[in-house]
This record gives sequence, C-alpha cells and structure tokens, in this order.
Amino acid sequence: MQDDPLAELLSSPLDEMTPGHSRRARRGFGVALLVAALAGTGIALWLTRDSGDGATTTTAAAGPTTTAGVVDASTTTTGEDSTTTTTAVPVAGTPEPRVYVQLVATDDGIFLFGGLKPVPRLNADRFEDVWRYDPTTGEWWDVRAPRGPVPRAGSAVAYDAGSGVVVLFGGAIGSCNYPVCSDHLDDTWVYDPAANTWEERSPATSPPGRHGHTMAYDSQSDRVVLFGGDTGTRWLGDTWAYDTDADTWVEVQTVDVSHMARPRTKIMMNVGSPEIAFKQAAIPNDGVGLARMEFIFANWVQVHPLALTRYATLAPDVRAKVDEVTTGYADKIEFFVDKLAQGIGTIAAAFYPKPVILRLSDFKTNEYAHLVGGDQFEPEEANPMIGWRGASRYYHPDYREGFVLEVKAIKRVREVFGLKNLLVMVPFCRTPEEGRQVLRVMAEEGLPQGEDGLQVYVMAEIPSNVILADQFSALFDGFSIGSNDLTQLTLGVDRDSTQIAALFDERNDAVLRSCALLIETAHKYGRKVGICGQAPSDYPEFAAFLVEKGIDSISLIPDAVLRTTADIIEIEKTREPVLA
Repeated sequence: MQDDPLAELLSSPLDEMTPGHSRRARRGFGVALLVAALAGTGIALWLTRDSGDGATTTTAAAGPTTTAGVVDASTTTTGEDSTTTTTAVPVAGTPEPRVYVQLVATDDGIFLFGGLKPVPRLNADRFEDVWRYDPTTGEWWDVRAPRGPVPRAGSAVAYDAGSGVVVLFGGAIGSCNYPVCSDHLDDTWVYDPAANTWEERSPATSPPGRHGHTMAYDSQSDRVVLFGGDTGTRWLGDTWAYDTDADTWVEVQTVDVSHMARPRTKIMMNVGSPEIAFKQAAIPNDGVGLARMEFIFANWVQVHPLALTRYATLAPDVRAKVDEVTTGYADKIEFFVDKLAQGIGTIAAAFYPKPVILRLSDFKTNEYAHLVGGDQFEPEEANPMIGWRGASRYYHPDYREGFVLEVKAIKRVREVFGLKNLLVMVPFCRTPEEGRQVLRVMAEEGLPQGEDGLQVYVMAEIPSNVILADQFSALFDGFSIGSNDLTQLTLGVDRDSTQIAALFDERNDAVLRSCALLIETAHKYGRKVGICGQAPSDYPEFAAFLVEKGIDSISLIPDAVLRTTADIIEIEKTREPVLA
C-alpha cells in the first residue's frame, strides 16, 4: 500500500494537495479520484487509504442508511441599505438514502447534489441539499447553500476546473416515475464550492429542457460539454458546450466544410489564447477580427509594465515576485517585449496571411492592479469601466512608457518575425483628438500608420464614435463595433449590475440605429466597418440586421463561426450586395 496513489491521495488533507497554489492555479489538477454515484442504491461506496504504518483503514463513504445533519444559518447585515446575507454553516452527518444522486470531485472536495428518495411512487420527493465528503476523516458535511436550484430529478453537474465552479443544468420537476419524468427545466446554475453559493445564470440561448443527460469538463476547450437526455417525449443525441466565464451555450454540430460556400460578408474570429490559435485557425475564416492583448498580458507576461520600467522603485517583496516571473531574463524590459511578441506572433502566424487585428491593451485600472506590481501604479476608481482605460492611457505621462513596450512588441512581430498581416486597433477612444495623440505616439516610437501596410482601426464602442464617425474616418482605416460597451453607454446600463441586467440588450432599437448610422457614415467616407462584440455570436437576428445594413465583416467566437456563416449565406441570398 505504500505506493498506492489513491491511498496517498486520501491520506493528504485537501488543502495540502498542491501547497502554495490557488484554486484557479490548480487548473486541471482536480481531485484524482474516481467516484461512483452509488449512494442510496443499496451498494455502499468504500474508500481505502493508508494509515501510515502499512495497515489500511476502510471507510464507508456513502451507505444506504443514516440521518442527515441540520444546517444552521448565520445572518449578517452589511452596508447602508442593511442588506441581509444568509450563510449556511456546515454540520456533520450523513446523507439520507437516495437514488439518481449527482456526485462530483472538485479542487475543494467531493460534493453530492440532490437526488430522489427511493420510494416506489410517482412524483417522488426530491432533495435540494449539498454535501461535502472529506476523504481524510471519512465524514460527510451538510453544506446546503441558500437560494439554490429548486429540487429536481435527473439534472447533470460537472466541475469546471478552469473557473473552479460546478455547473448544473436541467432536470425535471413534474411527476417522475423515473426514468419517465415531466415538466423539464432548461436553467443553468453555478455553484462555488469555496464560497458555498449558488448563482442562476442567464445565457442568451440554452439547450432544450431535459433530464437524464450527462456533462463533463473539457480542459482543452475550457468548456463544459453536455450530451443527450430525455425530454419526456423523445431521447436526445445533441451536444452542447457551455462557457462559464462568458455564460454562453453553443450547440456543437458536425459540418463538412470542404464544400462550404463563403459569404460576401467577411467572417472573422475573436481569439485570445495563443495556445489554441492554430487549432482555431482550421475553422473556415477570413482572419481575426479581435485578438485580445490583455489575455496575453495576464497569462504570458503577468507583470505590470511599469513594474518593469520602474523596477528600482519596487518594494523588496514585490521585486522578488517580479524576479520570480522574469527568471532567465537579465533585462526586465526585454522580458516584457519578448513574451508579448511571442504571444501576439503565435496568433498572427496561425492565421497568416489573413489579417489579424490586435486590440491594444484594454485593461481597466482595477484589472491592471491585479498584475504583479500593479497596485503601486494604478489609481482607485469608483467606476473603472468609464475611467482611465484604452486610448487615454497610451499618451498619458503616467503610462506612456508602458504603452511604448506594447509598440516595441508589435514592431518585433511585424519587422523581425515578418508577420505583416498583424494590424492594430485602438480601444475606447473618446475623441478624435485622443486618436491623433495615440497615432502620434506610435509614429514617434517607430510604428507609423500606413508604413508597410500597417492599418490602424478604432473600436466603435462609445456614442461619440458613432456621432463623430466622419471625423474618426479621417484618422483611422476602419471601425470595429464593440457591442457590449456600446450598449452599456448608449442605454446607460451598468452591465455588471444584477439589478438592471434585464435592461442590457444589444437588440435595443437605440443600439441597432447606432450601428446602422455608423455603417452608413463610414461607407460614405470609404471606411470599412466590422463588429467584434459578443452580440452576433449570441443573437442570429442581430447578425442578420448587420448584414442587411451592409456591414463588411463580423468577428465571432470560434464556436459560433460555422453556424453564423451558414445563416449569413442564407441571408445574403435574399438581398443585393451593398457597395461600400
């Protein structure tokens, strides 16, 4: 038993399995344990672990009998509005006997969700509890979370190791002589094991309601994959993928692309991760409409640019962190330029010779502060969403030197790597004067617009970009609509506010008219317009509207490319081409 990896795992406390690492940093590690969901079926699940002296201890992890613990609740009052928050207090016990239980292994333990009481009658009682099993002690803990999903039968759960949460979808709440059930749900819930909280999500589209389906996490695509199930009238064989961070469900379909036609509207992709860029480039596309620099910042660079240019001013503990990240680089600035260029260059190479439009860094101040050494250089803002971000940073004396490092990395990709298909885009440019200042800094640092085919686009995500489109057209080579920010600022809706989340809708007439006006004005001045926001990926009718108005390109998340391409081909069959 000394070399038994399962015994070794079970003899180690969960919080010591990967010392010094956060839950997110332990991505893909999970709990290396195969768990059989046999609780309540009359078959006990037995776990064996080494006691340390060569002997073994056998523990019943789940059995057919016992009494559940009772969850106490602690109530706290916070804030000026006396908001009440209810928190469940774990209580030791053992889950009651049940069938069709959901058991999932996470980085925070093994969790049991719901199930049915094993009674031979219709509409059997359903459990809504949550239990955590501690393999180090053999104990179950009732950690029932407040305000969770309604009790149901036949739902599915999966642990998203990338986000550190459990995703639950569907189930049935009607009469249930299992496996035959009625009144199916199509809701999506996310459970945070560390905080012991449930959150109901609101994706734009969802799989049809069902029970008896299965889900698993795919680390390569960073998606939770759902397959099959029963609607009560038919069995399903469809496959869906859920992006937890973006809160989007996309149906996975197999398409023969060898004979697939291409639409007149350019279909491009939104790409953030260099690691999977070559895989995504295999999807039929016309290039990258949005390459997100901040993803490379966070994962490849990790350090705030000013913590490298002003390394000598750092506190000793921060300097030590910077030294750890930049190991192997004597020149701290070279580390930044080299890492950023590698990440950008990988994406540009994957899609070469098609255009790759790189959005310059668009972190908010609170996001910059989370980079190593960042809190020393970033101000605290009440509303970073409309604060010091985008273009306003690039020429500002408090950040210009950081932007210069971005320019150096882009120059290296274009001039040293020879990837002249790399173009750039300026985000959150409030006024034409800001645009002129950004272009001036780029030219001063050896990256002038127009040289060797360098095109510079501007994001159209502020109402002023639409209203002054004629003036912005005189400065930039084209526009790319950022539908998220444009919707937020046109409607005056904070998209992060749950209280007014229902008001945030890219399909609102005010947003649609803004998009139509921008396309019309830009074409009048000979400039192209694309869109790289989330809306066309989520709403086919939004994409159809843009095509009807003659948009030049639509950039989508990779999962939506084939579906939207097919839709646009059909739309274009019914309309005459619009000449820019």
